[in-house]
Amino acid sequence: MTSTNIATWVLASLTLLWVIVIGQGIVLIGLLRQVGILSLRIRPYGARVTDDGIAIGTKFPDVPLTQDSGAKRTVKIPLEFEGRFVVVVFVAPGCPACARVVPGVRALLTESPEVSWVLISFGDEESSEAFRQAHVWPEIGFYRAEDAVRTELRMHTVPYALLLDPEGKVLTKGVVNNIEHIESLLEVIRSSTSVLQVSTEGDQ
Repeated sequence: MTSTNIATWVLASLTLLWVIVIGQGIVLIGLLRQVGILSLRIRPYGARVTDDGIAIGTKFPDVPLTQDSGAKRTVKIPLEFEGRFVVVVFVAPGCPACARVVPGVRALLTESPEVSWVLISFGDEESSEAFRQAHVWPEIGFYRAEDAVRTELRMHTVPYALLLDPEGKVLTKGVVNNIEHIESLLEVIRSSTSVLQVSTEGDQ
């Protein structure tokens, strides 16, 4: 075999090798793209329910909370919002996810006028007040809770939300790391309302 033939053979082999490598790279990129699409499709949309918080079906207890005035009092949330659905969101001043979620709640105020909103902060007075001024609007009830209340409510994770029915019982709950998670809680209201309407129409 002449040197020219050897050089041609080596060049052809290298070219083929590069074609194979590039082809494998294209296939790998395609596979990674499909894995990404699949992960988006199977990612849970709703709030992640955990054992935190009082049990579903349990009435929200009367707990001592502090309002803007600094006066601590026992707040009867079911009584103060009697006849309305209430979303209670638990936050902490040093929680980045809380700071992202709370501003989005304002957009839901007009979309869900049948719902009242309450934020309960687990933090000291100074940091909770700074959080309120930075992220909370007057339309949202804002309270501060001591560690004893956090223990009583078994609230270990924030941001976390409870949806209370008009009688003050927990309809659903879950970790709410984004506004879509909170919207998933509101879907429970729409579903229960639809069921009630169908039931009422059927009785007529």
